[in-house]
Amino acid sequence: MRRPFAASIPGVMAALAFSFVLLAQTTNQSTNQTTKKADAPKSPSSASAPNLSGLWSPVGDVTFDPSDPSGSKAADLAKYPMTPWGLGRFKANKPAHGQDQVSNSNDPINKCVPPGVPRVYVMPSPLEIVQTADRLVMLFEYNSLFRIIYLDGREPPKDADPTYMGWSNGHWEADTLVVDATGFNGKGWLDRVGHPYSEDLQLHERFRRVNPQTLQLDITFHDPQAYTRDWTGQKLFKLHPEWHLGEYFCEDQYLFDEYQQKAGFGSFLPSK
Repeated sequence: MRRPFAASIPGVMAALAFSFVLLAQTTNQSTNQTTKKADAPKSPSSASAPNLSGLWSPVGDVTFDPSDPSGSKAADLAKYPMTPWGLGRFKANKPAHGQDQVSNSNDPINKCVPPGVPRVYVMPSPLEIVQTADRLVMLFEYNSLFRIIYLDGREPPKDADPTYMGWSNGHWEADTLVVDATGFNGKGWLDRVGHPYSEDLQLHERFRRVNPQTLQLDITFHDPQAYTRDWTGQKLFKLHPEWHLGEYFCEDQYLFDEYQQKAGFGSFLPSK
């Protein structure tokens, strides 16, 4: 009466052996998949992302071309491939800086129009970066302007009015903060030598801390109304941990201009 049970032992042992083989295969597959996932490159999390916080000042000003800091090549169509619309706007602009500077400049900031992004980067004033998990805030000394770069993937508001500072979304690629900005109003200049832009402007910015004291911005300009193709620029900023932001308002410039006139230096502001 015990034979049937004894006869079933080989079958049971075979089933157990087969189960162990399946378990080993499943474990190996899971281990391989875990290894593959661990080996895949990942963007840094908000906790491990490079820290760009600090007070920074621009190196030089006037243009985004490091090889032309004085703006002497502002009219070079190879560097700035303007459309007829863009070229017409450029020729109508009268900058107070660069090779073609004039004393009767029609620069929009002379009327206290905000310089906007990206021109605010070439103004001779510092900016402070405050970085959090879901956004990076830029505080500019010039006219107390601010810019918010959202890092949480939120969408721009629907039917939002174009602005001077635009709308900015960013994400991390290794040690580089990549920002795409749109929503500009086209009312200013890109730089201090008069390069124009329209409401079609799109900026692609890449911020990277090349060393502890230096922040590098590589920027691509896309504006099919003003330029026949995309073009690029660069800006460097130096860290000043001992500085703090001061207070500056455009309206105060008129008081300084009166002082310049009394001192015999003339005026750069438009007549009221």
